[in-house]
Amino acid sequence: LQVEDLRYGDARLGSATLETYPTLEGMHIERFETRSPDLAIDARGDWNRIEGRERSSFGIGFKGEDLGRLLAALGYDVRVDRGRTEA
Repeated sequence: LQVEDLRYGDARLGSATLETYPTLEGMHIERFETRSPDLAIDARGDWNRIEGRERSSFGIGFKGEDLGRLLAALGYDVRVDRGRTEA
């Protein structure tokens, strides 16, 4: 799945790619990636139902050249100036 301009609530995530495939327990997310001028997100993991319970396990990375703009892209109203960020 490819999206040109992904938004969720106040978050402006930019272009996005999602690659998944089914597993016996649920779904494996091979790649979830977003790119905008202020924010990059890379994630992968699993979303499962085991013994009637939902369970997810993801590795998620955020990257931006300016922490204030990264947080603004996620919909937060904060006063941060500059600050390269990788988490």
